[in-house]
Amino acid sequence: MDGTSFSIIKLFLHNNTTLIFLLLLPKLSLFLLSKSLEMGNGLMGAFHWRNISRHLIVLKGSFTTTILLVWATVRLQSKYMWDRVYKHKLMWKICLNFTAVLNFQSGIEAENWGINSNLINESCQRFNILMINYPIRDADSFDMRKKLPFCVGLLLRLLKKNHRVFVTCTTGFDRSPACVIAYLHWMTDTSLHAAYNFITGLHSCRPDRPAIAWATWDLIAMVEKDRHEGPATHALTFVWTGQEGEEVSLVGDFTGNWKEPMKATHKGGPRYEVEVRLPQGKYYYKYIINGQWRHSTASPTERDERGNLNNVVVVGDIASVRPSIQQQKKDINIVKVIERPLTENERFMLAKAARCVAFSVCPIRLAPK
Repeated sequence: MDGTSFSIIKLFLHNNTTLIFLLLLPKLSLFLLSKSLEMGNGLMGAFHWRNISRHLIVLKGSFTTTILLVWATVRLQSKYMWDRVYKHKLMWKICLNFTAVLNFQSGIEAENWGINSNLINESCQRFNILMINYPIRDADSFDMRKKLPFCVGLLLRLLKKNHRVFVTCTTGFDRSPACVIAYLHWMTDTSLHAAYNFITGLHSCRPDRPAIAWATWDLIAMVEKDRHEGPATHALTFVWTGQEGEEVSLVGDFTGNWKEPMKATHKGGPRYEVEVRLPQGKYYYKYIINGQWRHSTASPTERDERGNLNNVVVVGDIASVRPSIQQQKKDINIVKVIERPLTENERFMLAKAARCVAFSVCPIRLAPK
C-alpha cells in the first residue's frame, strides 16, 4: 500500500451528503461517506453521532468483500427513529449495504451510554443483519492484545462468507480501527506502519499501536516450534535494586550462554539497569553482585532442569483462539515491544498463523449472506 496512487470521485446526494470514492489499486478500494448527520434527518436518522468526526469507511478487499468501519458512537434513540430509517431502506441498502455487525462494546458501556441493545438486535433482525458482540475492555492494552487475533479471525470469516461488515465500538477511537489495521497488516501483507498511517490518515483516532505489534509477535509464535529465529522482537530493561556502590552485572542464557556478563548502569540510589533486545522466548538469568551470583526477589523465579534457582522472563506470548486473560506476574523488569519491518519468513508465518486463528473460530455460526 505504500506509495500507491489513488483517484477521487465525488458524488453528491440529497441532503448535502458527500460520497467520496478513493480507488486504491491493486489491493484495496475505499468508500468514504463524510457528513455531520443530525439525529432524525436524512439517511442515518436512527443514529446520533457525538464528540468525534463523522466518517464511515468501507475497505474492499481483493476477493470482492467489504469492510464497513464506523467512527462514531452509535446511539439508537427510539423505534420511531428506526421506522424513519426503514422508510429510507432503498437508500440505506444502496449506500450502507452491510450485512453483519462486529461490535467490541461491552454491556456496561452500552448501559452507561444509554444504548438500547435489545432495540439494536431487533433492528438487525429486521434488516436481516448478523449481529456479533465480542467485548474488549476500553483503554486496556493487554485485553486488546490478547483478543485482537480472535477479532481479526471473526472479520476474515465474515468476509469469506461474503458479508459486508460494520465494525464498531463505543467511540471509534481505538478498538474498531485497531481491528481493521490488524486485518490489513496480517491478511493483506501490508506493513503495520502503512496500515496504521492509512487508517489514521482518514480519521482522527489513536488505535493502540503497541498492542497490535504485541499481538503480531504472539501470532507468529503460534507457528514457531521453539524460540524465535530472527531479529529482536522486544526491548527489555532488567532492573536490580540493591545498595549504592555495588558492582552489578547481568548474566543469562542470552549472554553468550552465561559466559558474557553485561555490566549494569547505576541509575541512582539502589537502582541498576541493563538494556537488552531479545527475540521472543523464555530466558533464564541471574545477577552477579560484587562477584556473587544471586537472583532477584522482585522478579519471577524458576528452577532449571539441573535444579538451579534462576530468575525467568517470558518474552512475548502465544496467541490463542480462546485467550486466557490472567493476572500478569509482578516483575520489576520492563518489557516493551519492538515494531520493525518483518522478515520474509516472519511474513509467511504471520499469514499462516492469522488464517489458522480465523478458521478455528467455531463458537459463532456465521450465516451465509
